[in-house]
Amino acid sequence: MTTFDNVHRRLLVVITLILFLPLLNSVLGFVKSGPLEGVVKVPEKVDISLHSWWDGSFQEYQNEWVNENIGFRPDLVRMNNQVNYWLFRRFNGNSVVIGKDDYLFDRAYIDEYNGLNYSGDIAILSQCAKLKMLQDTMQRAGKVLIFAIAPSKPYLYPRHVPSYLTIERNFRTNYESYSRVMDSLGIRLLDFNGRYMKEADTGACHRMAKKGVHWSVYNATTSFQKFTGFVEHACSVSLPHLFIDKLEISNTARPPDNDLARITNLVYPIAKEQLAYPQTHLADTAGSTRLRMIFIGDSFMRIWYDLGFLGNIGSRWEFWDYFNTLCNDDVLAGRAQKAPLTETHWKKSLDSAECVVLMFTPPNLAWAFSPGSCVGPMFDYYFPELAASKKNQE
Repeated sequence: MTTFDNVHRRLLVVITLILFLPLLNSVLGFVKSGPLEGVVKVPEKVDISLHSWWDGSFQEYQNEWVNENIGFRPDLVRMNNQVNYWLFRRFNGNSVVIGKDDYLFDRAYIDEYNGLNYSGDIAILSQCAKLKMLQDTMQRAGKVLIFAIAPSKPYLYPRHVPSYLTIERNFRTNYESYSRVMDSLGIRLLDFNGRYMKEADTGACHRMAKKGVHWSVYNATTSFQKFTGFVEHACSVSLPHLFIDKLEISNTARPPDNDLARITNLVYPIAKEQLAYPQTHLADTAGSTRLRMIFIGDSFMRIWYDLGFLGNIGSRWEFWDYFNTLCNDDVLAGRAQKAPLTETHWKKSLDSAECVVLMFTPPNLAWAFSPGSCVGPMFDYYFPELAASKKNQE
């Protein structure tokens, strides 16, 4: 046997071992790979039977299960994503878009910024008119309704939106129309997006991090300070105030400042930046009180919830996550589990609340007013005769 044959055999053995390593690792588990971030599809189990065998559903389940559980899969996915990022400046299998100067964007936010999925002038006017009626009716019942618009990254950093997604701005967007109509109708509106469009980042005090889709921890904190003052004025009360003692400057992004970068599942970090993380304390002001409050919103409101801010000004407060999940102080402290928000509960809580706050970011404004979301059911509760009339017409 020649030297060439020996080298060929050894090479064949090495290649065979490499090909079988994922299978061996899935069986023996000698290397534990870190889990992938983001939404991971879990195949729905299909038990073997004569029917599932003949219609192919069992084989399809087995294929999906092997694909999701093969050894080294998370590491191989990260390597594949890293190569695509290096060569093509794009990401696989998610909505993350890389902009100029390594700013990351969620495609849904850019689509709204570009006027896609615009709800229409008539629909927006009708929906905002209902919100105004709801606000006035609740006001007569001794309740204050506040609508807040959280920031959207393309509006704050338009120069960093990728060129291929930048179009001439001769169209309307949901944000621009909803905010304009709400203001013209006298709806009690706190527009964070409009406010921060006029401001600029200062040092490490970013409004939004390069690698995040939400407001930064620093901006979430200062925004809650502004929000507290807004609620005080709207409700004619004095509330406890959140004060920033000092800022810790870090080169490592903390949640949620890296939420978009995490779901790209790369091997190496995309970009580094200095970020400010405030250390705070809560202080009661003279005659301060806490209100029975209900907070309804999307992931921007959830950040305030996760940071523990809602209890600063709320007594027996509740957070209705997307008007779907019930969270409160007990859930935040780990004394209870999140629970589905039932119609019976939200109606009872709404009756006893002193202040109700709705907050959504521009891509979610249309959802907030869609049937069955939050504004619709609340309107139907306060105006049952209109709801019944509409149902009869349908």
